[in-house]
Amino acid sequence: MALPIPDLDDITFAELVSEAVRLIPQYAPEWTDHNPSDPGLTMAELFAWLAEMQIYSLNGITPRHYLKYLYLLGVRPEPAAAAKVWVTFTPPEGVVSAAPPGLKAATGEGMVFETERAIDILPVTLDRVIVFDRYRFFDHSDTNRRSGVFYQAFGAEAPAGAVLYLGLSFAAGVVEDNKLTAEIAGKKLKIKVCLYEDDLPAVPAGDGVVRLSAGVLWKYRNGTGWAKIQPQEEEDGGQVENFLRSGALEFILPDDMEKGDLLDFGSYFWICAEVITGGFEIPPRLEMLLLNTVRAVQGVSVKEILGTSSGLPGQEFKTSGAPVLAGSGALQAEDGVGGWEDWVAVDGFDASRPDDRHYLLEPDTGKVIFGNGVSGKIPPAGRKLRLSYRSGGGAAGNVGAGAIKLAHDLPGIDVTSIFPASGGREAEDTEAAWFRLRRQLKEVSRGVTAADYEQLAVNTPGLRVARAKAVPVPGVNAVRMVVVPFGFAAEPVPGSGFLQTVREHLHRRRLITTLVEVVAPRYVRVSVSATVQASPGSAADRVREAVVEALNGFLHPLKGGPGGTGWEFGREVHRSELYALLTGVDGADCVTDLVFTQDGQMDETSLVSSGRHTVEVTEPETACGGNY
Repeated sequence: MALPIPDLDDITFAELVSEAVRLIPQYAPEWTDHNPSDPGLTMAELFAWLAEMQIYSLNGITPRHYLKYLYLLGVRPEPAAAAKVWVTFTPPEGVVSAAPPGLKAATGEGMVFETERAIDILPVTLDRVIVFDRYRFFDHSDTNRRSGVFYQAFGAEAPAGAVLYLGLSFAAGVVEDNKLTAEIAGKKLKIKVCLYEDDLPAVPAGDGVVRLSAGVLWKYRNGTGWAKIQPQEEEDGGQVENFLRSGALEFILPDDMEKGDLLDFGSYFWICAEVITGGFEIPPRLEMLLLNTVRAVQGVSVKEILGTSSGLPGQEFKTSGAPVLAGSGALQAEDGVGGWEDWVAVDGFDASRPDDRHYLLEPDTGKVIFGNGVSGKIPPAGRKLRLSYRSGGGAAGNVGAGAIKLAHDLPGIDVTSIFPASGGREAEDTEAAWFRLRRQLKEVSRGVTAADYEQLAVNTPGLRVARAKAVPVPGVNAVRMVVVPFGFAAEPVPGSGFLQTVREHLHRRRLITTLVEVVAPRYVRVSVSATVQASPGSAADRVREAVVEALNGFLHPLKGGPGGTGWEFGREVHRSELYALLTGVDGADCVTDLVFTQDGQMDETSLVSSGRHTVEVTEPETACGGNY
């Protein structure tokens, strides 16, 4: 028996007519005949009847109708997602192991994660991390062993010629005459690059290729010097090997790799990364480099026989494990001649033809549904059905750091997770999908106005764009887009790859007749010369340092300005603002003289930046006053 459908609105025809009559004196006081014989009341009854029919139709709408309407608008509720975590393996001394994808690791409470890719677990440790910034060497070996802190991978500015050296120690059993033995040469060394990004804004997601502004060359040490070695990434694009995002690199160990000394930092097997093209918007900051590390996904792989087809339309089967991770199912049915044939998962049978081998899999319940012979083929009677899938997902998989402790398939090998798992979420309900749809409808997807172009530029996928300004080009149908990258430099400058990425993103969303030019900002440096009288008891040197620090902060293009949120493009600095700033510095009693200069004229593409400041601090001889 079908479940009763709740009424969304239970108002009746008589109540609608009564409400209309009650409103007549308010809107038409001259209308006094409210009898059924009045033609006006006949019209009110007609509209009440139409409204009642609409209410009846609304009461017939079920949740499946809402879902179908969402599908027509191109939106589907997001299924549950599985958490992911990076797991690090430590083999016994001298043991080389090869683990295929799907290696199981678990928490102490029994929550299982499976590795996404194959990994060679090697007896190697990272003992030395040395940074050369083109002027000095820095030993960050101890810092690399601690999470929560960071070090500069190539120094504070990451110029061309800066080098990151990694000193590897292999177990004695796989080293002979300072070279790797045949047992380990040719194996794949995995290095997990963990960038420190806790204080950075999130990177917008989306499609598009991120063009590189800076370039890094990887090399290894052999008997004659340094030779090139090309790492492989789990995803294309070169962003991990160039330290633009966190991820895993894979190196095939060369058979001529040789142990040797690097200055006085010891004798190791050395791999290095050298900056060959400068231009990092944010110089890379490393939290940690990890060896023998691979990503694992929460869930368990399952292969099971669902049952045998009865040959009836609309058959339903139930998996033994639910929920099922969306996209992980692969169903096969016996083909009648000793083999198996593949069936295709679909979201619905609306477009399925009678001979289409389609099936529907509900991730939340694990229910498998087949067609009725008109929309979707019916599996022939007596044929067995089998399904491979992954069971798991949900927010429960977001376990903390160090929660992974057990390796089920490799006894004797230790496993741990340095960082917490993330990305696990529950399935999205219909109401949340509707909210997401309304939000998407308000998002800018096409450049028409200047504000559209600015919002599109700031949301360029893969980049951290801090500021954007669209300037119309006089006389032509073109837009000059000025972009400022997020960064810690006094004058953040976008590299060539940064500009090209924004340009390609805007090009796909511009009107066909509009030309788009993307340029870097022009910085106008403001230099201040001031005489400040210190307050009684204040040290002159400290006051001078505080004044210079306040000026540098106030004149920073992204963090300065009157509101502390950065300067507007083309905005001039006023003398009164500098007076107010300096008189508020701790230890400054008053400003007796102030002059500032600019090294250029401001225009729509210009931003203020801090120049060279000269500050004289005088002793408090007389009380301040009258200097404004």
